[in-house]
Amino acid sequence: MACEISDLDWANAVDRYPALSRKEVKTDVTMNADDMLALAGLISKKKSRVQKRVPFLGAIPFLGRLFSSTRDDIRDIETVILLTPRIVTSGKGENIKLEQK
Repeated sequence: MACEISDLDWANAVDRYPALSRKEVKTDVTMNADDMLALAGLISKKKSRVQKRVPFLGAIPFLGRLFSSTRDDIRDIETVILLTPRIVTSGKGENIKLEQK
């Protein structure tokens, strides 16, 4: 199983074109039908700057700072993948009954 998360990376942009930030997880597992597997660890931190200003007044040079505000927004994002395999017969879409040992 493999999962990938890609995002634009403006901090490493080249000529106004953003780079790609890529995170992936790959694993091989042996599971019984209807067991659940949890994959975690795809953690990313997003930083952004939000600027708000009063229309027209915020655009005035030097004075515009009195009518605008800027804040930094930082978000931590963790992706968790929950996998439950189901075995289906080819073509008919019916579940196969498995004997559990």
